[in-house]
Amino acid sequence: MEENKRIINYKIVSKRLKEIRENKDMPKGVKHVLKSLLKRLGGKHICWPSIEKIMEDTSYAKSTVILHLNWLRERNILNSTMTYRNPKTKKRMAGNVYDLSNLMYNSLSDILRKHTK
Repeated sequence: MEENKRIINYKIVSKRLKEIRENKDMPKGVKHVLKSLLKRLGGKHICWPSIEKIMEDTSYAKSTVILHLNWLRERNILNSTMTYRNPKTKKRMAGNVYDLSNLMYNSLSDILRKHTK
């Protein structure tokens, strides 16, 4: 059963990556940050890379990564919460948990359309 969830997630992620690539309204930098998050997505549509890891993936400065994350938050493409425990291991840590459930259940164009209304 768990294996089927991963396959379904992979298909949805592939579909969303295609939508991101084809979207003309989303800034290029935002696309790179979102792709970095999607490649780390887990079965519950969450991931928790550090800002530094996203910087490494995208070659952007910290302030630029934060700016792009805020763009995604403002449009309800992702939600983030500060955590002090790793969701997987329950060990102490500090960082953000990024929830991409909205993007996994709704098309990118639908989310962006709702934001412009």
